[in-house]
Amino acid sequence: IYIGAVSESQQTRMEAAFDGITVADVMTAESELEVAEPDESVREIGERMVATGHSTFPVRDGHELVGMVTAEDVTSVADPEMDAYPAEDVMTGDLSAVQPESPVMDALPAIKEGAADHAFVTTESGDLAGYLAKSDVMTAFKIIKLGRNLTPREALLDSRTITNETPSDWNKQPE
Repeated sequence: IYIGAVSESQQTRMEAAFDGITVADVMTAESELEVAEPDESVREIGERMVATGHSTFPVRDGHELVGMVTAEDVTSVADPEMDAYPAEDVMTGDLSAVQPESPVMDALPAIKEGAADHAFVTTESGDLAGYLAKSDVMTAFKIIKLGRNLTPREALLDSRTITNETPSDWNKQPE
């Protein structure tokens, strides 16, 4: 299901499923993200992208989210110049962001607008709290649907207790 193109009946089912579920219930926490600093070189970021398999790094100045660097940003810089360019020179600064206490359904437009099928999650003061990916929302929806006799929140919490997983674990490939 593509979040931006769901039918009216699917939209109604999703609204019912996510009743009372907040972004914080589904997001990947900041502590689990690979984060870049504004002065970190493009080469260093590129090497970390290869090592971690992540193609997007939020850029944080202190605790404040100031942008993101994608694999496309890294590859746009010629190899000999990668050490000379810091993240702040290649990052995208205009980001879709939502707050942790926002209802998941209210966050879907921000995900749709995001350049990488996600929205960053920030506190009221602009501090990075995590991110909410379209895949996290759809996985949570599947888990909620499986917990038919539970409330949506109970289904999510029950799935984490049983598997000892967090939302960021939901999309990992088995080793």
